[in-house]
Amino acid sequence: MMLQPPPMLSGMVTLGPDRLAEMGLVRTFQRTSIFREFTALENVSLAIRSRRRLNQALFLSRADAQRIEDEARAILAEVGLAGNERAVANNLAHGSQLALDVAIGLAGRPRLILMDEPLAGMSQGDRARIASLIVKLREQMGLTVVLVEHDIGMVMGAAQRRRQGAGRFRA
Repeated sequence: MMLQPPPMLSGMVTLGPDRLAEMGLVRTFQRTSIFREFTALENVSLAIRSRRRLNQALFLSRADAQRIEDEARAILAEVGLAGNERAVANNLAHGSQLALDVAIGLAGRPRLILMDEPLAGMSQGDRARIASLIVKLREQMGLTVVLVEHDIGMVMGAAQRRRQGAGRFRA
């Protein structure tokens, strides 16, 4: 009697968010997924604790707490939020909230970041700032960035490779 492999249940493989994060994949959404009542520093610190699997720990040593805070401050500085560490997330401007969302993602130490319409609803100034951040993610931080965005001009400016074919445009 030959053993048969189990039948496929579907054509998709589903991975949970923890597994995706472990694989180095993070995402940002058109609507940010920040904790609005927390400060920027608390938001990023919580993400670092999650990556280190310390979310269940009621108490941390002073040394661990300081390392987490230092890392969170460095990430906030990378996304242009230095000086806003103690600002409550809900009080930040829309562009700063998106930068905070990116910072939360960076706390997971990703290799790939998916961004869904990062410029949606932003002022011209915020759009330029976030477009620069996207280029920085790719060029200075070495991340692969996958964008879904309607502002083709920004996509063209941020894209490393562009390809067009079969009536479809991919940047």
